[in-house]
Amino acid sequence: MNSPEAHERDGFQLTSKKFVVPPDTTRLDPAIKRKTTICNLFANHQLPIRDIMRILDESYASVVGALIEFGMVYERRHSRQEPIKVERRHSFFRSL
Repeated sequence: MNSPEAHERDGFQLTSKKFVVPPDTTRLDPAIKRKTTICNLFANHQLPIRDIMRILDESYASVVGALIEFGMVYERRHSRQEPIKVERRHSFFRSL
């Protein structure tokens, strides 16, 4: 029986995608190389997001963004809905 924790880490639902490190990372763009390192630490070394932030001196947003971009976790944000229309209250005072 699978435990629910196996499909969730650090508050994010995990995808079924496996992360494979590219064979030659020396030829990668520095930004892509950084994101690859983030995904490798998360998926293959089982490091939590907070540890990755500390080790790589990255922000929470950049670590989570890389994990979402590479398909390691699902995005938690819900699609934007139409704003709820609220009736405006009229002033008791008349403008002169």
